[in-house]
Amino acid sequence: MEEREFLAESTALIEFALARNDFLDHFADVEGAICKILQKNGTPQINKEPFGNRLKAFREVQNTTLVAKCRISQRNQLADSLAKILPLRADIVHSRMHIAQLDGMPVALFVNSLLTHDPDAPARILSLQRIKQLSAKLVNHAKTLDLLRKPINPASSPPPPSPGVAVGP
Repeated sequence: MEEREFLAESTALIEFALARNDFLDHFADVEGAICKILQKNGTPQINKEPFGNRLKAFREVQNTTLVAKCRISQRNQLADSLAKILPLRADIVHSRMHIAQLDGMPVALFVNSLLTHDPDAPARILSLQRIKQLSAKLVNHAKTLDLLRKPINPASSPPPPSPGVAVGP
């Protein structure tokens, strides 16, 4: 292997390792925020369950001060999005990452360790850009969770305009 190829492969490995780490950290932020909601909802025992079970419990949190009725649709959208990311997370967490070239571009290959006994186990192929996109999505989900956890105080809302009074410029 030439020095140039070695440096390119080493750089790709470092970039993918950092992106994988960011993804896992951002997922941990989301997971922690959901655990806080479940803890405050009076279901702390669920926090010892796999994340899929906690996500299901989070989806079932009813109209409380923790998730106001007006935010239920946001909560459901968030839960749906996380459910789609969950299989990706499982493969990223439970796999040894291998860097390969696909159409001249570096990609990360993940074969979930639960499937390594199968000689035909599928590999998940993710580009660096895709891992970074998933991380950005998780950052946004963490922000949404912070919003969901903020109490809504109807007394702080401005009163509606009086009938017949002009509004706006």
